Amino acid sequence: MLPLLKNGTNAAVVNTSSVYGPSGAIGYAAYGASKSGVLGLTRTAALEWADFGIRVNALLPGGVLGAMNEGEHSGGVLDETPLRRRAHVDELASAVAFLVSDDASFVTGTELVVDGGFRTR
Repeated sequence: MLPLLKNGTNAAVVNTSSVYGPSGAIGYAAYGASKSGVLGLTRTAALEWADFGIRVNALLPGGVLGAMNEGEHSGGVLDETPLRRRAHVDELASAVAFLVSDDASFVTGTELVVDGGFRTR
């Protein structure tokens, strides 16, 4: 992947982690560990690839609306999210579009949390 990115202009990578990456959750040890690893990978790649002009960031979504949970009305992440709903996929896509755009040309090695306020609690 690196050779292709080095040949491009304004290259940007967005890794997908989770709000459970930096915080963890009971019963989700493996999930939290893997998402924490994504954050470490993001920071390291941002440092290593900066000299090539490649930006690397992470998206940290909270609950996301999908086929598996569309009929679920309460419990878990939904009750703990201040906006009282899950994200729509297009909301996450908009966040990624920002991170890869020229508007984020000075953003690298960071985490963009898109969670409806979940981490503020």
